[in-house]
Amino acid sequence: MSKFCVWTFGCRCNQADSAAIRESLCRHSMSESETHLDAGLIILNTCTVTHRTDQQIRQAVRRLHRENPAARIVVTGCYAERDPDALASIPGVNLVLGNADKERLAQIVVDREFGSGLLGRIIHTPLDAAVDYLIRPMAQTGGKTRPIVKLQDGCDARCSYCIVPYVRGPGRSAQPEHILAEIRSLIDRGFQEIVLTGVHLGSFGQGAEGSPRLADLLRRIVELPGLGRIRLSSIEPMRFDRAIVSIAAKQPSFAHHFHIPVQSGSDRILRLMKRPYKAARFHDLLQHIRSEIPDAGIGTDILTGFPGETDQDFEDTCKLV
Repeated sequence: MSKFCVWTFGCRCNQADSAAIRESLCRHSMSESETHLDAGLIILNTCTVTHRTDQQIRQAVRRLHRENPAARIVVTGCYAERDPDALASIPGVNLVLGNADKERLAQIVVDREFGSGLLGRIIHTPLDAAVDYLIRPMAQTGGKTRPIVKLQDGCDARCSYCIVPYVRGPGRSAQPEHILAEIRSLIDRGFQEIVLTGVHLGSFGQGAEGSPRLADLLRRIVELPGLGRIRLSSIEPMRFDRAIVSIAAKQPSFAHHFHIPVQSGSDRILRLMKRPYKAARFHDLLQHIRSEIPDAGIGTDILTGFPGETDQDFEDTCKLV
């Protein structure tokens, strides 16, 4: 079981988690295989935002077991957190790890008991807001040229359509000094662009000791010697600090790109979604970004067909777009 393979489903947070898993396994004298066919250990880091994603993951597990029946299969991530029993019952799955336990994955799989042929074992520890989020080394990017540094995990927003708070737990943030140390390490390794992400990135620092703000952290990051480019992943509009725009406008190392999910252009639907803003506020935010950074690239997410959505609600969304 000296070679491993990691399959990642879902968001940039999962990509960051997979990079940390790779780093940890390499520190335990294992090496990453280019293909699952000769790997002794296969890890699926899963997503669960839609039923279609769940189906794709189950199909992937069956395929991996069929094509490499000798490999040990570990399933972790958000689907493993939400429904570990369903995954443990799939033939070939040796171990299912919840999100609170995947940081110990390398330690668990090198344990003698894991190699004893057990099937369908579940390790599931409740997610805890009191446990600090610790930055894990992210240099093992799986061939990607941009490492993803996850500053924050969990979410307290409780939007009505979203399962993420239940599978990622309450919001918790890493300490700024730990983040800066990891970014310095990545710069020293020669990475030219670093992506900052989090489950609810705009809430970084909320409830943490000293209540650090994301904008304050970004001011320190852009001053690091040797930094090539820094890029932000998705930030929710209700947590978008306009000070970030000022920093991006003044710093050449800051990518002029913002992904801000609006979800709907109808205020009525936004209320049903439990999104604490109106479409006009989102529009004003984008106007502000355009005024400060005329060449800014802007992305968003939109949900259509939300329960109760009328033709007029849909037209409101189209007008906002």
